[in-house]
Amino acid sequence: MPTYLYFGEDEFFLTRTIKQLKTHTLDQQWANFNYTEYPPESKETIPQALSDIMTPPVGSGGRLVHLPNSTLLGVCSKEILLQLESILPKIPSKNTLLITNTHKPDARNKSVKLLLEYAQVQEFPLIPQWQTQALIQQARTLADKVGVTLTTDADKVLIDYTGNHTRLIFTELEKLKTYALGKTVNEDIVKELVSESAANSLQLAIAIRLGNIAQALEFVEHLINCNEPVLKITAIYSTRLNYLI
Repeated sequence: MPTYLYFGEDEFFLTRTIKQLKTHTLDQQWANFNYTEYPPESKETIPQALSDIMTPPVGSGGRLVHLPNSTLLGVCSKEILLQLESILPKIPSKNTLLITNTHKPDARNKSVKLLLEYAQVQEFPLIPQWQTQALIQQARTLADKVGVTLTTDADKVLIDYTGNHTRLIFTELEKLKTYALGKTVNEDIVKELVSESAANSLQLAIAIRLGNIAQALEFVEHLINCNEPVLKITAIYSTRLNYLI
């Protein structure tokens, strides 16, 4: 099926999967001719993309048309819906239509209903920071992919230090692999090499719930020093606290 719909807030896994699809679809020697990414700002984006997806690829390999944050996932005109309905079943086998979005598309929209009929759908959810066990399991899976072995204590400390920042977890695992040279990485090595950058947002929520003002201010200062966005820290009040009450 030459249509894909990817969505989710985990930008790291989403980006990796897009790269894998590009590698699978395109001949790198002809990629500049056969890969097109259409930004959502222009009103002509959708007609151009729908025309492009029906155009045979140049040279060898396939053609990939990418629509990030596409207005196709919103309310579309009747003309666009008719075009989409006509084109989706007829996309040439060497061509691939890729639609990506940060948030889950609204299945009530007619265009989304059409896409769900023809597209291979994959979601990339960001694991909430308070789901420690799920994050530890994800870290273990990434460690296997990177090729580094962590002790049970080590993977917990890694998550304590990196939170749910998937890209950061992957980067730190690569660093640990380089250092370990095939040996098992323990808790002490993680504490020595990994910077504590994102862990304290959950701890901040706990401190606020318990009314520990001094500790909460300490965590806020630490998060700011680690370049954690202020708006993201503020969001703790309306998200993480709800899970801890």
